[in-house]
Amino acid sequence: MPNKPERYRLFFALRPEQELAGQIHRATQQPLSTCDGRHIPLEKLHITLVYYGSADAEQKACLEQVANTIRGRPFQLELSKLGFWPKPRVAWLASNEIPEPLVRLQSDLSQALFKECGYQAETRPYRPHLTLTRKTTRAPETKEIDPIVWPVNRFALVQSITRPEGAEYRVINEWPLY
Repeated sequence: MPNKPERYRLFFALRPEQELAGQIHRATQQPLSTCDGRHIPLEKLHITLVYYGSADAEQKACLEQVANTIRGRPFQLELSKLGFWPKPRVAWLASNEIPEPLVRLQSDLSQALFKECGYQAETRPYRPHLTLTRKTTRAPETKEIDPIVWPVNRFALVQSITRPEGAEYRVINEWPLY
């Protein structure tokens, strides 16, 4: 019986440095104290740019080739807005204003993946956010925190591996913004 070809669950993301992830955790700990559910570990914090989903080795290679062509500019995200979406049951942190270079990066990546790799783009508007809790039923106790400035200077292709204890994320590759 031949082996099944390996499949990857892939997404492109912005990932905060460890120090910044710690700062986000400290700043949101009190407002999230009323949220039940599963809190996201620091090493898993990210903002999804494009969720590709299941891919084989050839599609994975296509994603990496496309990412090599993306020429985004570094930018700063000012994270201060806390929120809650009841349908997916998540609490999140976002910026009040989405910087133009982030909009351009997400759009360029999405369009290039559509053109080169057969990616089917989301129909919903792009709403960049860091998921802080999952399977929660209550909103954070406040809607704003003191702003946390995130200097974004790279993006990554990440593999999500499903485990009984939750997803494991592995960075496959990173690309600088310049």
